[in-house]
Amino acid sequence: MLAPDPDLGNLPRPRKGLRRQIPLPLWVQVLLHVTGWALVVLGVIGLFLPILQGMLFLLAGFALLSIASQAMHGFLRQQFRRWPRGWRQLERARRAISKRLPHTANTSPQIPPSDTA
Repeated sequence: MLAPDPDLGNLPRPRKGLRRQIPLPLWVQVLLHVTGWALVVLGVIGLFLPILQGMLFLLAGFALLSIASQAMHGFLRQQFRRWPRGWRQLERARRAISKRLPHTANTSPQIPPSDTA
Protein backbone atom coordinates (compact mmCIF):
# COMPACT_ATOMS: atom_id res chain seq x y z
CA MET A 1 0.00 0.00 0.00
CA LEU A 2 1.20 3.52 -0.69
CA ALA A 3 1.91 5.74 2.29
CA PRO A 4 1.75 9.55 2.14
CA ASP A 5 5.08 11.33 2.19
CA PRO A 6 5.13 14.37 4.54
CA ASP A 7 7.63 16.21 2.30
CA LEU A 8 5.49 15.87 -0.82
CA GLY A 9 2.06 16.75 0.55
CA ASN A 10 -0.72 14.39 -0.45
CA LEU A 11 1.17 12.67 -3.26
CA PRO A 12 1.68 9.02 -2.25
CA ARG A 13 5.22 7.79 -1.83
CA PRO A 14 6.12 4.78 -4.00
CA ARG A 15 6.90 1.48 -2.35
CA LYS A 16 10.48 1.01 -1.29
CA GLY A 17 11.56 -1.08 -4.29
CA LEU A 18 10.33 1.42 -6.88
CA ARG A 19 12.63 4.28 -5.89
CA ARG A 20 15.93 2.63 -6.75
CA GLN A 21 18.57 4.31 -8.88
CA ILE A 22 18.68 2.69 -12.29
CA PRO A 23 22.19 1.19 -12.70
CA LEU A 24 23.55 2.76 -15.88
CA PRO A 25 27.07 2.95 -17.28
CA LEU A 26 28.79 6.32 -16.92
CA TRP A 27 28.69 7.07 -20.65
CA VAL A 28 24.92 6.52 -20.69
CA GLN A 29 24.46 8.85 -17.71
CA VAL A 30 26.51 11.58 -19.40
CA LEU A 31 24.58 11.09 -22.64
CA LEU A 32 21.27 11.31 -20.77
CA HIS A 33 22.29 14.54 -19.03
CA VAL A 34 23.50 16.22 -22.22
CA THR A 35 20.51 15.10 -24.28
CA GLY A 36 18.05 15.89 -21.48
CA TRP A 37 19.27 19.44 -20.99
CA ALA A 38 19.38 20.01 -24.76
CA LEU A 39 15.74 18.91 -25.02
CA VAL A 40 14.76 21.16 -22.10
CA VAL A 41 16.41 24.15 -23.82
CA LEU A 42 14.62 23.28 -27.08
CA GLY A 43 11.38 22.96 -25.13
CA VAL A 44 11.74 26.41 -23.60
CA ILE A 45 12.50 27.86 -27.04
CA GLY A 46 9.55 25.90 -28.44
CA LEU A 47 7.19 27.51 -25.96
CA PHE A 48 7.73 30.81 -27.78
CA LEU A 49 8.14 29.58 -31.36
CA PRO A 50 5.10 28.10 -33.11
CA ILE A 51 7.27 25.73 -35.17
CA LEU A 52 8.56 23.61 -32.25
CA GLN A 53 6.41 21.48 -29.93
CA GLY A 54 7.66 22.99 -26.67
CA MET A 55 5.77 20.78 -24.23
CA LEU A 56 6.82 17.61 -26.06
CA PHE A 57 10.50 18.56 -25.86
CA LEU A 58 10.14 19.52 -22.19
CA LEU A 59 8.45 16.21 -21.36
CA ALA A 60 11.14 14.19 -23.14
CA GLY A 61 13.96 16.24 -21.58
CA PHE A 62 12.58 15.92 -18.06
CA ALA A 63 12.04 12.20 -18.55
CA LEU A 64 15.68 11.74 -19.58
CA LEU A 65 16.96 13.86 -16.71
CA SER A 66 14.85 11.99 -14.17
CA ILE A 67 16.34 8.70 -15.37
CA ALA A 68 19.90 10.01 -15.03
CA SER A 69 19.46 11.74 -11.66
CA GLN A 70 17.46 10.71 -8.61
CA ALA A 71 17.67 14.30 -7.35
CA MET A 72 15.97 15.53 -10.54
CA HIS A 73 13.38 12.76 -10.20
CA GLY A 74 12.55 13.90 -6.67
CA PHE A 75 12.46 17.56 -7.72
CA LEU A 76 10.09 16.82 -10.60
CA ARG A 77 7.92 14.68 -8.36
CA GLN A 78 7.57 17.58 -5.95
CA GLN A 79 6.84 20.08 -8.74
CA PHE A 80 4.21 17.86 -10.37
CA ARG A 81 2.21 17.17 -7.19
CA ARG A 82 -0.44 19.67 -8.35
CA TRP A 83 -0.76 17.94 -11.71
CA PRO A 84 -1.05 14.17 -11.16
CA ARG A 85 -2.02 13.58 -14.79
CA GLY A 86 1.19 15.28 -15.97
CA TRP A 87 3.20 13.23 -13.49
CA ARG A 88 1.68 10.00 -14.80
CA GLN A 89 2.60 11.00 -18.36
CA LEU A 90 6.15 11.82 -17.29
CA GLU A 91 6.48 8.49 -15.46
CA ARG A 92 5.09 6.62 -18.48
CA ALA A 93 7.66 8.32 -20.74
CA ARG A 94 10.41 7.64 -18.20
CA ARG A 95 9.60 3.92 -18.05
CA ALA A 96 9.40 3.61 -21.83
CA ILE A 97 12.80 5.29 -22.24
CA SER A 98 14.48 3.32 -19.44
CA LYS A 99 13.42 0.01 -21.01
CA ARG A 100 15.47 0.86 -24.09
CA LEU A 101 18.65 1.82 -22.23
CA PRO A 102 21.58 -0.54 -21.61
CA HIS A 103 21.56 -1.41 -17.91
CA THR A 104 24.50 -2.79 -16.01
CA ALA A 105 23.82 -6.02 -14.17
CA ASN A 106 26.27 -5.35 -11.35
CA THR A 107 27.61 -1.92 -10.45
CA SER A 108 30.21 -3.15 -7.94
CA PRO A 109 33.79 -3.49 -9.21
CA GLN A 110 34.91 -7.00 -10.08
CA ILE A 111 37.93 -8.28 -8.14
CA PRO A 112 39.88 -10.92 -10.02
CA PRO A 113 40.52 -14.13 -8.08
CA SER A 114 44.06 -14.47 -6.76
CA ASP A 115 46.07 -17.59 -7.33
CA THR A 116 47.53 -18.45 -3.92
CA ALA A 117 47.73 -22.22 -4.38
